Amino acid sequence: MSNAAAIAHARLKRALVSSAEQQGLVITMPDDYSTPWSSNTFDGGRHVLQLQGKSGRPLLDWITALDEDSVSLPGFTIAGLEVDCIVCQSGTTTAYVKAITVQDG
Repeated sequence: MSNAAAIAHARLKRALVSSAEQQGLVITMPDDYSTPWSSNTFDGGRHVLQLQGKSGRPLLDWITALDEDSVSLPGFTIAGLEVDCIVCQSGTTTAYVKAITVQDG
């Protein structure tokens, strides 16, 4: 993983946890990964994060509202953020979030 992708990935994880906490929610990320994504003109990463939390309307509302403007990553632009899959089972909601980040400057 490139340094930019690794930094963006760590910041994205922290930003999502912080966003959830601001809504009174507790989430975990039992699985996540990132791969570098770059060209001659930019450096960035593709990220996949598995989010889990206690099932309920507040968590589902927060997850379904996630988009590029939901979180801020200093030094990076979120070029895309989408929720790929949501599963509610046995009191736990699991969601897969995909994001693309590009380093600023």
